[in-house]
Amino acid sequence: MALRPLLIAGFALLAVVIAFTGWAWVQIPDTALIATHWDLNDHVNGHMHKIPGLLIGPAIMVALLIFFWAITKIEPRRNNLTRSRTFFAVGFAGGLAIAALAQIHVVLTALGISTPVLQTVLPAVATLVIVMGNFMGKTRSNFFVGVRTPWTLESDHSWEKTNRWAGRFFIFSGVATLVALIVSTKAVAVGILVGALVASALVSVVLSYVFWKQDPSCHAHDSVPE
Repeated sequence: MALRPLLIAGFALLAVVIAFTGWAWVQIPDTALIATHWDLNDHVNGHMHKIPGLLIGPAIMVALLIFFWAITKIEPRRNNLTRSRTFFAVGFAGGLAIAALAQIHVVLTALGISTPVLQTVLPAVATLVIVMGNFMGKTRSNFFVGVRTPWTLESDHSWEKTNRWAGRFFIFSGVATLVALIVSTKAVAVGILVGALVASALVSVVLSYVFWKQDPSCHAHDSVPE
């Protein structure tokens, strides 16, 4: 899988985030408490000291870079992961971008600049869910991306059908969240996103079993109990 362009872009984004954090670091007192968590009304309800508070974002980005790189090295079905590269790339880039966005909010808040955290992070997450849903149905059986159950990993038929439906569920979840942000409150939008994704996961597991049962090739050598 051609990982180098993704890694280069990822490290470039990390470098920008580190540079921005470093620029702000010297302006923030060592005794400052850094806002790191917000409630559903965009009110700060969690703080950390300066060192962990400003470093946790870049640390998460480094962990994501290592994790995505490791997947390409340890995936047993590497050819299928390559065939799923668009979905993989979207998850890779989207995860890093959202982590970077969250870090920018943390730094700006530490500098005394009020920012609408949920109004930017939540639409970004919803958009990522929609884009991932669009490509989920094009993934191929592997152990790290897509809907992975014992039945999808056993049956290509189940994998294709389940991930196609899961992609539709993802798109619906993201669109419903964006609509809720426009016509309702941020709390309702968060509830819809979380609830829809949990429901999508549960339904996808059930569907993976149903589609597996419908695949005759997976039962051709089932032994009959004596």
